Amino acid sequence: MYLHYRNFTIAMKTKNLSLIFIIAAAVGWGCIGLATRPLGNAGLSSLQITIVRLIFTTLIMSLYLVVRNRKLFIIKLKDLPLFVLAGINFFCLLFFYISAIKENNSSSVAAMLLYTSPIWLTILSRIIFKEKVTWVRIVALLGTMCGCCLLMLTQPISVSLLGVVFGLLSGVSQALYSVFGKKLTSRNAAETNTFYTFLFATLCSLIFISPIEIGMFVKDNLSLSITAFSFLVVLMTVVPYTLYIAGLKNTSVGVAGIICILEPIVASVLGFIVFSDPVNIWSILGIVIVIASLVFIELEEKILRKFEGVKNNARL
Repeated sequence: MYLHYRNFTIAMKTKNLSLIFIIAAAVGWGCIGLATRPLGNAGLSSLQITIVRLIFTTLIMSLYLVVRNRKLFIIKLKDLPLFVLAGINFFCLLFFYISAIKENNSSSVAAMLLYTSPIWLTILSRIIFKEKVTWVRIVALLGTMCGCCLLMLTQPISVSLLGVVFGLLSGVSQALYSVFGKKLTSRNAAETNTFYTFLFATLCSLIFISPIEIGMFVKDNLSLSITAFSFLVVLMTVVPYTLYIAGLKNTSVGVAGIICILEPIVASVLGFIVFSDPVNIWSILGIVIVIASLVFIELEEKILRKFEGVKNNARL
């Protein structure tokens, strides 16, 4: 009985840690603007920033695996197609999002469409992983969607049909990233998953690379390039993506998708503090709604864990 209770307690602590990992990942992604805005203002395009980010993330992850444990490079042959698809999908996610911004001439519309991903993820998790879709999760999902829309309304809105299509495709790709991560994390280490996903995404991106332009930019903006790309690659890419994949191991993909709506909240707060972005009553209301929805989800998770503990004790 004691061993059973001890194992249950360890499992609950592990699940709590997984949720912390996913929250930390969302916060890390929300900080991306701190690095990409200065690079963009200096003349580097979004696609160029993305390609450099992919290349250096792959290089750093490969060095990390060499130093830590070379056996982490080893994967099963049957997992290779999944890694290839995960990498292609991840590049498509970035490409669709950048295209949505370009076609709509608005990052706010692109962001709103990208953050439809929890809806697609809830549907996919129900079909693929047979996860339960509770009324609490539906309310939280609707709350985060409404809050996110209110948050993005502080920026000018311009919409085109092609831009909407690209935006929705970016949301679907974002959802598929979590599905691939969940599938692979049960068989491989989080670091291995991150490395191979970025490796194949990098290979996809090479057809768009313009090494001479990027090289000239780095030469003319050496200190900015070193600082911004170091933060972007390590603190805003390698660490968050690895934490997110690790967190998926003990968290449902539906809940993880909703938690990741924290990303635009962090981005908006930092935009206001660092870049003096405009804030109005609607954006503040959006932040409050999103946070309330996430608290709602956490309360449900705690109730379910307590119920599971009572049920396990009753069996004893």
